[in-house]
Amino acid sequence: MLKILWIIFILIVTNQSHAKSKCEFEWKQYKSIQSLLRQKSTEYLRKIEHEKHNEYQNCRKNKNNKTYRSSRTQNSNQIKLENIYSGKKQKAWLKYYRTPQNCKSTKNEKKFKRCLEKRNDKASHFERVWSSKQR
Repeated sequence: MLKILWIIFILIVTNQSHAKSKCEFEWKQYKSIQSLLRQKSTEYLRKIEHEKHNEYQNCRKNKNNKTYRSSRTQNSNQIKLENIYSGKKQKAWLKYYRTPQNCKSTKNEKKFKRCLEKRNDKASHFERVWSSKQR
């Protein structure tokens, strides 16, 4: 247990600016968890390994700047949306963007995807407007 805590501490403290590539930090985290799994395999470590693998893949695919992330739960087909805005920015976003009526309760995945893409486009425009007002 102490090894796990020590490795997690090292991973948190390690400065990402020293990395040679933009995803080297995520890669090292992923590999360190895999080395722990070779020593002792637990459900907790497998879960962490899965999370670190997803972080690394998202970094490689440059998905770190997505406004909305969707993830399917393992036991159902529900999609969970996470919003990154909070506080004043969240209030401004809610005033700026209204979900179109045809996107509120769609069960068609293609239509839902189009709605999310439009929403992400609006969100990127909102980001530009928000940052220009904050100067």
